[in-house]
Amino acid sequence: MGLYDSFQVSEMVDLEGTKIVHCKNLQELIDLILRERNYSSEPIIKLGIDGRGSFLKVSLSICEQESHTQNPTCSSLTSKRFKDSGVKRQIIVAIGENISKNYQNVKSILNLIHREGVQLVVACDMQLANIICGIQSHSSKHPCCWCNVSSDKLAEKGALRTLRSISEKYFEFMRETGGDLSLAKNYENAVHTPLLYPDEPKLVLELIPPMEPHLLLGLVNHLLKGF
Repeated sequence: MGLYDSFQVSEMVDLEGTKIVHCKNLQELIDLILRERNYSSEPIIKLGIDGRGSFLKVSLSICEQESHTQNPTCSSLTSKRFKDSGVKRQIIVAIGENISKNYQNVKSILNLIHREGVQLVVACDMQLANIICGIQSHSSKHPCCWCNVSSDKLAEKGALRTLRSISEKYFEFMRETGGDLSLAKNYENAVHTPLLYPDEPKLVLELIPPMEPHLLLGLVNHLLKGF
């Protein structure tokens, strides 16, 4: 199987026939790339999800954990000419035009690439982080995808969320309220199951690391100036 044999075009019926170019099986594509690159250690599999502009796209990066120390010299797509973590080594595994960033759309696209069983980390913006985790937006009572802190107590420490704990809160929410969104704040604003590993006790921090710009820019700069 060659690299381009891994892709096909599908129509998403729930999006009124929107055409999506996507990888047919994410694990098979990863296996193909790993054979080409011949890593000496266990790589990090990273899925990037981006909804900027008029496209919603999912990209794949495979990074050897010590790749930042290497001096690449080759030139093919799966070679070591570029850094594993760089954009030139990313492979688009799903892309569609004029698709809104919401839970159902992201779920449909992830289902198309058959990502079940693949152990990965996710790179995305904060809006998509909440979508992937199945919780409501950052205007909600419990806005953080990483912990359950209340919006009126952001200076305090919340309990870290796990993917399983979000699922449990969602099932409580559905069982006790029938899905009444006006009561979602009483269930840590969990209104869906997480889109990845919903039954695992994995910390959300392990799946979605904090986004670097939010750590290094903007509000953090103002806080540092204040001290």
